[in-house]
Amino acid sequence: MTKPSKSLTRKGVLESLASSVSYGNLGLFIGAGFSKAVLETKFGSVALSWPELLEKTARKMNIDYASIDRIGASYPEIATRICVRHSGKDAGQFKRSLREFKRGIAELTSWYPTQDQRDKFSVYLESINPSWIITTNYDLVIESLLTGRSIPLGPNDALSAPKGVVPVFHLHGIRTNPEELIIAQQDYVALFRSPQHYF
Repeated sequence: MTKPSKSLTRKGVLESLASSVSYGNLGLFIGAGFSKAVLETKFGSVALSWPELLEKTARKMNIDYASIDRIGASYPEIATRICVRHSGKDAGQFKRSLREFKRGIAELTSWYPTQDQRDKFSVYLESINPSWIITTNYDLVIESLLTGRSIPLGPNDALSAPKGVVPVFHLHGIRTNPEELIIAQQDYVALFRSPQHYF
């Protein structure tokens, strides 16, 4: 891997990208803005933002989202606070509340592009021709744009794929496997510590 010079020009960046494509090293990192853009309609986007996901899931769990202290809190901390409120601070019930919360998130992220949206956006991905994609999204929008050419991978899968297939590594999990979703503070802690630090 070559180290870029401190004064990269536009031409230098484009040459570096072209070289990466030629050698099969170009990867993409895609966040929630991608799904929102693909699923945009004249009425807004079907895809929800993090705060919208948290609020709607809290509502489904009969939790007053407005009563959750969110000032200075990260989204994983807010998710944890929703589950703590739902569980009544009982450790055993908390695990059940977290599972219910994750199932709610999985249901709310079951959006897919229309044929017109797929026709429009799959062209972009195919022209970029990435060798791999890493996403923070739970949804399968990327895979729907690369039908038959991609494989979804969750946080417990190895980042690999057969030749000619684009691995789409879902850093925070895939909606089709709610148990693996990384959403609450405890889930992030589990990435770096042993299971005894959960609650």
